[in-house]
Amino acid sequence: MLKKPLLFAILVLLGGGLFAQSPKFGIKAGLNIANLKATAGGASATSPDIYSFHGGFYAIMMTSEKFGFQPEFIYSGQGGGDDSGKFNMNYLNVPVMMRYDFAPGVNVQFGPQIGFLLSATVNGQDAKSGFNSVDFGLGFGLGVDRPSGVTFGFRYVIGLSNTLSSATTSAASGLGIGGLTMTNQVIQLSIGMRLSKGE
Repeated sequence: MLKKPLLFAILVLLGGGLFAQSPKFGIKAGLNIANLKATAGGASATSPDIYSFHGGFYAIMMTSEKFGFQPEFIYSGQGGGDDSGKFNMNYLNVPVMMRYDFAPGVNVQFGPQIGFLLSATVNGQDAKSGFNSVDFGLGFGLGVDRPSGVTFGFRYVIGLSNTLSSATTSAASGLGIGGLTMTNQVIQLSIGMRLSKGE
């Protein structure tokens, strides 16, 4: 369901003639506060938070003075749990955020994200085969761009797809846990540096 809007956004980005300014590029990194929401049989529960790291590259492509896109390639450590059961999942996330610069140096962001699972452990043991290799999410954020090139960001990403593989959900069903789903939820606090100023 999310693939079509993501593909549309990427196609729009390829239409370079739409941009009012040359693209600006930068790097960013920061803190992840992540958890997992599990649902089964009409009941749901949220895991304890874990703290991790994200970092990568972004571009700013403005189609007008105030509207534009911010595609990114971001490594992101996610998961949830505590000593009784901890899930650690590492993704390469590709968000394509639509942004509105509503005030000088301040913007709001909204858009889809696709994540590619790099690794996964449960209580320190490799468990990548128990999770889906692709994850879809939706991000909401606020950004601040300083004239110096330093950027600050806050973003909340809610998972839209089940992180668990079909084999895992089938095994849970065999144990009497029907309809088991698990989705990512992440708060990201970041600081970055714009590497090019565009026009």
